[in-house]
Amino acid sequence: MGRRLIAVIALLCLCPAAAGARLAISGNDGKQVLAGDQDAVMPDSISVIDFAVNPPKIVGQVQVPAAMIGPPEAVVVSRDESFAIVTAAQKYNAADPLHPLDDDKVSVIDLSQPSKPRVLETLASGAGASGIAMNRAQNLVLVAAKMEDAIIIFRLAGKNLSPAGRLDLGKGAAPTDVVFAPDGRHAYAVAWGVTDVTTRSGGGVSSTVIGRAL
Repeated sequence: MGRRLIAVIALLCLCPAAAGARLAISGNDGKQVLAGDQDAVMPDSISVIDFAVNPPKIVGQVQVPAAMIGPPEAVVVSRDESFAIVTAAQKYNAADPLHPLDDDKVSVIDLSQPSKPRVLETLASGAGASGIAMNRAQNLVLVAAKMEDAIIIFRLAGKNLSPAGRLDLGKGAAPTDVVFAPDGRHAYAVAWGVTDVTTRSGGGVSSTVIGRAL
């Protein structure tokens, strides 16, 4: 129980800063197990947490693909808190539970009733789908696909995603996160496999302009 609680906190993603923002979404990875713990596998899910009360409390939950492997930005929430989009970089491996397989899932979750979140759709993105970003206009979504060395692009209409292309960053780039610049016309990817900008212990980190007129 303690191990899973840590996983939940690690993936906590607060709503965008805005007056009155009160909800947070936690991606809960139920498939991370230790040796001898294989029977403890649980379905992945997200929890809706209400921060308008003290102490904060979980008000809703729904099963949906989610993963502990990935940055906190593996969840993004709309400005009006009416929906969230969650990525899943890994999935359960029945043949070897100690080693989850790469996954590519991106799911849209309706939050119009926070106590009853609903999965609206789950789409395939790129393998290792990790960091996710939504532009201010809320009509474009970018997903960092680590195992495909690419950024996957989706159009967003209301609460529906549709594939709109991909940007390959080069073999070995291994992007883990992506974020829009304030001007909304550029985006930046954090690529662990590239070391031409900065290097940190434990791996290379670089920021790369990935597009214009986004």
